[in-house]
Parts: sequence; structure tokens; C-alpha cells
Amino acid sequence: MKKLIIASTILASAFATKVSAQETELYTAKLKESVVPIEVVTKVKTDFPDNEVIEYRSLPLEIVGYDWVVNQNQNMDLNMKYSSYAVEMMGKDGKVSAMYDDKGKLISYRSKLMNVALPTQIDKNIVENYPGWVVAKDSETITINRKDESETYYKVEIKKGKEKMHLLYDGSYNLDKASKI
Repeated sequence: MKKLIIASTILASAFATKVSAQETELYTAKLKESVVPIEVVTKVKTDFPDNEVIEYRSLPLEIVGYDWVVNQNQNMDLNMKYSSYAVEMMGKDGKVSAMYDDKGKLISYRSKLMNVALPTQIDKNIVENYPGWVVAKDSETITINRKDESETYYKVEIKKGKEKMHLLYDGSYNLDKASKI
């Protein structure tokens, strides 16, 4: 499951035209709304009614079991039907990046929350377990939908002097992972 979270996090935020990972390059294409399947456009408006779509992008990948499979896409065709779509939006609380399959099913989304308080349990955990550390940036929520169930994670950057860390909490506000950056 952690591999899925990491892969989903990377892919949900990978809206650049070219994303490099090791020796593999993943190309995406910016799409006009008119070439995105109507099922995707409709679900975006239903799932995120208070957000404005900034852009749609093709994601040449598909989910097989619990793994991502990248489809070779050397010749990007803007009119081609893709198996996955990335949508970048802006709302009142911040930026949202979402991934949908070609049938309009929400795969995952990531919200960068600006000036929004963290859940009390997470604040308490940081104060108790990281004395002298403070929240450095706006937090992010990452939600992954699998088999009609959602799992939410909270990503928080904290700092103490010049030191920085990323903390990842699960939906029950338990610390799942801490890493220095």
C-alpha cells in the first residue's frame, strides 16, 4: 500500500510536460476540455464543485492490480483517448490535483491547503514528539480511492532552525512516516 501511496503522490503532482524518473521519461500532454472524455469532465465538476479547472493532462498509464503500468507514449496525439487523466484545479482553500480513469472514476487527489488548520491530533503529535519544531509550510492531504474505499493521508513539513522534515500521517492521525529533507 505504501508503494501505491508514493506512486499516487508522485503522479498526482507530476503535471510537468516531461517527468523523469531514473532512466525513464514520462511525457504528458496538456489537453483541451473538448478532447477529455465527457465522463471525466462531468465527474470533476461533481467531485469538486467549488474548484476551477486550470488544466487537463493526459497520463499514459493504467492501474493493473495495485501497480501502475506506464504505456509507451513517444508519439503524443492530443486527440488520442488515454486511460488516465490528470486535472489541476484551484479552490478557495488551495490547489487540487486529481487523477481520473477514462470512465470518470476518481483514482486519487491531492490538496495543497493554504492557511487551513491541521487536525488537532496532528498538531498535538508534532508538539509532543518534535519539541521546538514548527509547521513550515501549508499542509497537503492525499486521498487514494481503491475498491470504492478512500484512504486519506496528511503530509506536513516541519522545521527547526535549518533542519526540515516531512511527516506523513494516516487518516486516523497516526504518524506513518517521517523523513528528513
